[in-house]
Amino acid sequence: MASQFKARGPRYLGGLLLAAGGLFAVLLFGNILRVALGPEPLGPGDPAPEFSLPTPDGAGRVFFTGDRAQVTLLDFWFMDCPGCVGATPKLNRLHDRYRAEGLALISLSRDAGEEARLRAFIAERDIRYQVGVDTGAVGDSYGVHAFPTVLLVDRKGHIRARHTGAVTELKLATSIEALLAER
Repeated sequence: MASQFKARGPRYLGGLLLAAGGLFAVLLFGNILRVALGPEPLGPGDPAPEFSLPTPDGAGRVFFTGDRAQVTLLDFWFMDCPGCVGATPKLNRLHDRYRAEGLALISLSRDAGEEARLRAFIAERDIRYQVGVDTGAVGDSYGVHAFPTVLLVDRKGHIRARHTGAVTELKLATSIEALLAER
């Protein structure tokens, strides 16, 4: 009996390792499959979904409606994303430069549950634009699965540009100026 187990043992162990590896692959790549099988991310020409999110202090709300008279830059990010953190000075400059001309900059932080840390981060980075706390539902409605993601929305509420990953300040400024020039 013992010799029979020794002969079959490696096969059973191999099967067990194969099953464990399969489970690991499903867990590891589950998000990739969800994105691949889910709806396409919204992009140029698509209407931008409306939303309302709480502010990090919980005292207010950040609203986006597609029929506003402003060009809107939507910035999807989270605090532990180096590219997202690195973009904050650039977004502050764009906000300061174009807000009087009709740019609204709304930052959607995926740091729900970490509001105290988020408030400290905003103060430390001197973020001067609106920040809403997204549990993921708004980002999912836009098909945002990579960070940072920036979308530019025209005055009619349609997405005109989508940038995932690092984008230069010059490229954003050029796009913003073109949208602000449209009447």
